[in-house]
Amino acid sequence: VPHDMVPAYLAAMDMTIAPYSTDVPFYHSPLKLFEYMAAGKPVIASRIGQLAEVIEDGKSGLLYDPADGRQLVEQLAQLIEQPHLRETLGMGARQAVQGHSWIETANAVVALGVRLLGQQGVSLSQRKRKLFVVLPSLTGGGAERVACRLLRGLDRSAFEPQLVVLNREGEFVHDVPHDVEI
Repeated sequence: VPHDMVPAYLAAMDMTIAPYSTDVPFYHSPLKLFEYMAAGKPVIASRIGQLAEVIEDGKSGLLYDPADGRQLVEQLAQLIEQPHLRETLGMGARQAVQGHSWIETANAVVALGVRLLGQQGVSLSQRKRKLFVVLPSLTGGGAERVACRLLRGLDRSAFEPQLVVLNREGEFVHDVPHDVEI
């Protein structure tokens, strides 16, 4: 599905599913989950890794044991039969992800780094800090889109962002802010 069509497809959905297996070690940012929740869609997700940390079962979505396919089917039927529950979980999902943007996450990471460096006696002046964002390319993908959003939202009085890419070509090259060196 072309990226610009994703919002229309997402808007047409009554519910979303994030079915992950325990067969593969699971550790990554559940970006799709956040997109579903921000769109106000009820989510049924595997009770695994970060998914179980993001979703409060019964309030911002439904969690199921990934080894129990019957439980998944029961939750799907429950949401199909109960439009009010879909609406309640969708609103809970949207509320749960408020404040979970890439800019807030980047600011939290930077603040943690500053605090840790300060605890080790490293003096941090008020000068701009260089921030390097490293990507393999600027060809369509979630990481590229997120990096461009992050670069646009950074406070230029505090940061001097630089983008490092192995391949400068790609559809996102035009999304990089003009004041960011590639």
